[in-house]
Amino acid sequence: MGILIADLLVTKEASPSQVSPGDTITYSVRLTNLGPNTATGVKLTDVLPAELGLVEFSSSFGTCVFTNNVITCDIGTMTPSGNVLLTISARVDEDTPSGTFIDNVAVATSNQFDPDFQNNVVRLSTLVTSDD
Repeated sequence: MGILIADLLVTKEASPSQVSPGDTITYSVRLTNLGPNTATGVKLTDVLPAELGLVEFSSSFGTCVFTNNVITCDIGTMTPSGNVLLTISARVDEDTPSGTFIDNVAVATSNQFDPDFQNNVVRLSTLVTSDD
């Protein structure tokens, strides 16, 4: 029996693409198993930066918890071409200065060998602008 390979891919979008202090931003984090094998022990982690306060989150599959500004989702098993959507809404802190870039990072892992670990991590920067 050879090495089982599961290439996980994480992508992320933010809406809106620019925010002001007090605004709510929504992240859509999609995790896909590009295969060729089933992935087991899959976990998806999203780290909220200090400038954001969590409003709510939901996952299309698995169980997620929020602790110390980190959302950790235990996805379990993903078949090839399987995907999971994690949606996060967070409020920008009122004291965040205009010109700040808010960096949000998500990481996926599994028990299988991943030939391209670079696509398991996604970082998205959102510019804070003034209300003026």
